[in-house]
Amino acid sequence: MEKSRRDFLKTAAASATFAATPLGLSVTTTAIPNLEQGSEAAKITGLFAQLPGQVAYKIFAPAASGGPGFMASFNSSKMLFVASSIKAYLLCEALRQVDAPDIDDVLEKKRLALNASVWSPGSPAFIPEALSGAVSERTTMEAMITRSDNTATDMLFKLAGADNVR
Repeated sequence: MEKSRRDFLKTAAASATFAATPLGLSVTTTAIPNLEQGSEAAKITGLFAQLPGQVAYKIFAPAASGGPGFMASFNSSKMLFVASSIKAYLLCEALRQVDAPDIDDVLEKKRLALNASVWSPGSPAFIPEALSGAVSERTTMEAMITRSDNTATDMLFKLAGADNVR
């Protein structure tokens, strides 16, 4: 069975999150509360139970086609450092927003401003003040993921909207 692009993106986001977890550090596991055995929220919480360090999550799936909505959370108000794992979520949201049969054309044709309004120091690809003009959305996504370019990340946050990524 062929996997869909959305299935791939969900897996990529989860993989990036776990890849960003530092290894070799002394960490403790946060206790997860007991939930009703067998509930979907309990199953999700169980997946997080063995992660090292501080655990916090909030998963919200709005109701679709008249079905019930879903929410599961634990320590959801806790502020945690996410490093570059946020880039995977940003990529998923930006791709979700342009999801279309002709997505390659859409990503190539859409131009994003590369100027002082988005420059971030230390960007390896979109070097502040050395480059300016407009670049395709696709090139911006590639710079963000393949080079971990923070200017490209800021450009995509501006386009996709931080609240949409959250």
